Amino acid sequence: MLTGNVAEEMHTGYTIPEYIAVQGIPRGSTWRYVRFHDIPDFECWKLLGDAAPDRFPKWSWNKGRMFGVDNCADILIRDFLDYLPEYVEYFGTANTYFVGKKNAEYPWLVSTDSAPGKTTLTYTVAQTVSDTHTTTDGWSAGGTLSVNLEKGGAKGTAQAQFQYSHATSDQTSWTNSNSVGNTLDIPEGSNGRIDAYAIAGRYDGWLVVSLLHQDGPKDGHWFNKRMWHTAVSWCHIAVPVQNAFVKTPSAASAVWRQPRIWRSGDPAPSATKGHVPNF
Repeated sequence: MLTGNVAEEMHTGYTIPEYIAVQGIPRGSTWRYVRFHDIPDFECWKLLGDAAPDRFPKWSWNKGRMFGVDNCADILIRDFLDYLPEYVEYFGTANTYFVGKKNAEYPWLVSTDSAPGKTTLTYTVAQTVSDTHTTTDGWSAGGTLSVNLEKGGAKGTAQAQFQYSHATSDQTSWTNSNSVGNTLDIPEGSNGRIDAYAIAGRYDGWLVVSLLHQDGPKDGHWFNKRMWHTAVSWCHIAVPVQNAFVKTPSAASAVWRQPRIWRSGDPAPSATKGHVPNF
């Protein structure tokens, strides 16, 4: 009997990493209105040093500037926050990393309607991965996942989609197109449905731009404000980022199909308990 805590009950065989490093701006994430203190404490600099030691050497960890919407009174910093993709494109994806801590795993996508027993629930889950990139102008490798879940042919159709990114070390891609049909036997006196989840995690953390490899004056680094320059002495600039969805490393399939069966008269188990609500 499933209780609704899917992370403990699915037994997918995959492990959603507690921490992640992604090169470039993670797709679908939020940064413009995120406050400095909205991000949990974790060893972000150590993660950066492990992911790109030439961009984030240990001696430089305390020589950066970290800011969010609540501490960016400086017009130069405000402009960086408002035009982040342009700045990252200028500085280069190789100098830009997102490091994050997991706040949710297996985000819920869609569910069929509940069906009473005794019956056999026939369903099809179709996934499409589009707009995929391995290298981009400032944005991380990844794409858009679209999922269509049908119950009994055209009846009970539900759809969902979201943007996702790849971990820096992930060499496995999701299948571009896949459709799987199956059945669920629901016994007498019970109800049942199918819930679909992305094999991914959601992360909050920091997008950090290294200035160490930028051309600049002897006493600092050139900082490009779209069309003009200012000399700064920072080694890094860090922006708080929320809601970064990152594909689970080594997962070739994008969607996990979870059957649910519960006794008639009992409350239906939540599809989103401990998980991310529908996108």
